[in-house]
Amino acid sequence: MGRAQELPGGEICLSLLREAPDGFVLTDDEGRCWYLNQTFTRITGYTGDDIPSIAVWFERAHPNPAYRREVQKMWEELARGDRGAVIAGAVCRDGRVRDIETRQAFIGERYNLYVVRDVTEHIATEELLKQATSELTAVIEAFPDLFLRLNVDGTIIESRTGRRGEGAQVSRVLLGRRVQEFLPADLGKVVGNVLKEVVRTGEPAAPLEFCHREGGRVLHYEARIVPLHDLHVMAVVRDITARKQAEQELHRYREHLEELVAGRTAELERANKQLQRLLHYIDMAERRTAEDWLDHMAEEGVTEPNGEDHHR
Repeated sequence: MGRAQELPGGEICLSLLREAPDGFVLTDDEGRCWYLNQTFTRITGYTGDDIPSIAVWFERAHPNPAYRREVQKMWEELARGDRGAVIAGAVCRDGRVRDIETRQAFIGERYNLYVVRDVTEHIATEELLKQATSELTAVIEAFPDLFLRLNVDGTIIESRTGRRGEGAQVSRVLLGRRVQEFLPADLGKVVGNVLKEVVRTGEPAAPLEFCHREGGRVLHYEARIVPLHDLHVMAVVRDITARKQAEQELHRYREHLEELVAGRTAELERANKQLQRLLHYIDMAERRTAEDWLDHMAEEGVTEPNGEDHHR
């Protein structure tokens, strides 16, 4: 709009604003638009002829009256300095809705300069990040694990616990300390080496198992360490005491079962030997009986069925 040239140093203002990467709208204290730069038109599609005043901008960019009133309230807060920027969805000239960020700067006593930026992609990225963060939080809360974000030297930067943890208490105890402090010296050295290796290779480490004695009980834990960005790693620590106890119970059961099987096998072997001896005795007895009968028949002079003498 040519009226910007009427300002002191107008030509200089125009040269600075014309090719700026952000959109600029120059208005007076009555809300009339004196200048819109090319970037503003590229973002919204509107030219100076389309928007002679801020009031017209509100009507075109926010056709929904209820939403328009909400945006106007935010602009009032922006004008009072209660807000640093206004981000609102605006209907562009081609009908598309884009997220527009607007900031305000005062020029002298009569003029306002509005800096306009298209943040649609930024907002979309933030929404995706929020969704991903929400999903990750849900996953963390669904498991009874301790999640530790560590520096490569083992310093605990952040801690989160799942549904059976005590997050606030754990955070106060752990934050700023090295994870090696809570482990036996030999295990702490192993963990330190694993952290360096995970950062170096960018690959998860094999699960580590360790135990800790607490109040007369031996608690067993499993730690999985995976790489993150910027020389950070995530350690996922799970209490596997119940699993270890179950494994020990299963091992004892298997040992008992093996003992039972071994005992039963020995019994079967003894019974089989007894049966073999019995069969042997029966066989020997039958043989002796048959021989005795043959001898008796021979003594009686009984011949065989073919007519021949038995003792020929």
